[in-house]
Amino acid sequence: MNKYLNDKEIYSILINIFDNYFNNNIKKINEIQIENKTSSNKIKIIAGINIPYIKIFYDEFNKFISKYQKKFSENEEMIKEEGEGEEEEELNSKKQKYDNTLQLINSEIIEDLNNKENLKILNNEKFKEIFFREYFLFYLINNDIKNEINNILDFIEYLYKLKNVSFNEFLLWFLNYSNIIDDMIQIYLILKKYNENILEEIKKLLNENKFKFEISHRNNEYMRILNEKFTFILESFIYIINHNF
Repeated sequence: MNKYLNDKEIYSILINIFDNYFNNNIKKINEIQIENKTSSNKIKIIAGINIPYIKIFYDEFNKFISKYQKKFSENEEMIKEEGEGEEEEELNSKKQKYDNTLQLINSEIIEDLNNKENLKILNNEKFKEIFFREYFLFYLINNDIKNEINNILDFIEYLYKLKNVSFNEFLLWFLNYSNIIDDMIQIYLILKKYNENILEEIKKLLNENKFKFEISHRNNEYMRILNEKFTFILESFIYIINHNF
């Protein structure tokens, strides 16, 4: 927590969150009891892990962002659907519709956040930086993932940088493709047992543009949006296996 308190702006943001949630949720907090089932070692988190009282914030934000998952998912499915004999003009029109819908979703989220007193702080870039890791920490815990937490968080952070999209769009992308990403994480962890520096090797390979996204009948140019990052990560896994084992 000290690294957050050393930054005056972040410190002020966090104090406001604590005050706001403590004042508005004091009855809720008092009513929550910690569950500690010794047999399963499960603990119900009621406040936070690295940031005090952030759990309440996380729960509210999760409900908020889930409202946009259906629209995001439908947009992803739309770009995947390929009609027979689609001309280049039709494909470009589909891609434009896809981009416009993503932009609309992002704009709606920002506007909606600004209208929610408890959540509008998520439009602050500094707060998003510290909330990002905490959000995925809760995600992993809620999915009963207890081991290699920091390694997994490092990998997720790299995916975020690789995607190079907004915080909200990345969350929607991650949740939409969580099954695929969970499988990638498992492969990553297996490889990490044999190569401690695997993440640095992946970064190096991708920084050197080691892989190319092949355009074919099954992978039209507009499909690059959906498949490129997955392809590059999987290609890097294969490359590392072939050259290190």
